[in-house]
Amino acid sequence: MSPPQNKEVTLSQIRSFVETARHGSFTAAAKALDLSQPTIWKQVHELERLLDVTLIRSNRRGCELTAEGVILEKLAAPSIINLLNLPDRFYSAIENANVLISIAGTPRPLSEEIVPCIPEFVRRFPRSRFRLIETQAEEISRLVDDGSAELGFTLDSQRVQTQFPLLAIEPWYQLDVMLVMHRKHPLTRKRKVALRDLRPYPLIGTQAMINELPGSEQILALGMNQNQSCCVEA
Repeated sequence: MSPPQNKEVTLSQIRSFVETARHGSFTAAAKALDLSQPTIWKQVHELERLLDVTLIRSNRRGCELTAEGVILEKLAAPSIINLLNLPDRFYSAIENANVLISIAGTPRPLSEEIVPCIPEFVRRFPRSRFRLIETQAEEISRLVDDGSAELGFTLDSQRVQTQFPLLAIEPWYQLDVMLVMHRKHPLTRKRKVALRDLRPYPLIGTQAMINELPGSEQILALGMNQNQSCCVEA
């Protein structure tokens, strides 16, 4: 038997047929679907006309399936059940879906600040998943701006404000600057070290890092960022 051409079966027809097969009568199916009995009868017989087969025969107790009706009921019933349960399964899937959080940053803050926080965050929010985007400092703002990352951690807040005015900036924490030197270094003889005392010594770091250091304006004014060692590349 070849299928009919250019004929479309509707969901309401299939649902009326499945409920009639399940309850054993047009009246019971109409009650289950909150429709009139003539509507159910019309939809089932329209389905039979489209498929060019007899699906249901009337009997004293109501109706019964033909051999073709049994086959169609086995094929259609699971699909109807799935469709009826679709809203519940849809919202359940949303509630149980993992939430991906993409964070852009340079290697140090990602490894030293973000990674240690992840276990506790996941413990509190088990559906959380993280994607850490390790990149150069000047790329962080662009990745957040174009949606590649939800968050970005950067030292170059001035550049963000200038080039990406639509991005929101919030201070994370204040960097503590420590002066570490050999115990025989000349500066150890000073009871108090000022920025100008550091001027004779190479200052290694990026411009973005210097901008965020306490006293950055003095550092730039003293030209300390220009006193780089020719033997060292930051």
